[in-house]
Amino acid sequence: MFNLNDLKNFDLKQLDPTKLDLTRLDVRNIDLPKFDMSKFEAAQLPSFDFAKLELPIEVTRIAGFARDAAYVGVGAVVVTAKKADERRRELTDQVTAQVRKLVEAAA
Repeated sequence: MFNLNDLKNFDLKQLDPTKLDLTRLDVRNIDLPKFDMSKFEAAQLPSFDFAKLELPIEVTRIAGFARDAAYVGVGAVVVTAKKADERRRELTDQVTAQVRKLVEAAA
């Protein structure tokens, strides 16, 4: 049985990935042990009090910057869409006027 304490003595420097033959790996033959939640003790995990966690930056300030950047991005898209629609209308009016002139000249 594998024990997490065995990882303390595991040295990755000895692992040579060029010598691994992954063509012979068949994941269908891997038997993962079942994790029995009834035997799991929460005391095995370290607990963190995120409210007391001191970060080198203010998370609320970063969230504010991200929100402001999103607003600026949405605003830029709206302005660009309005300008494109305005340009489309101007171009439609110009083409319509020229077609009318050609129809009148031909008649």
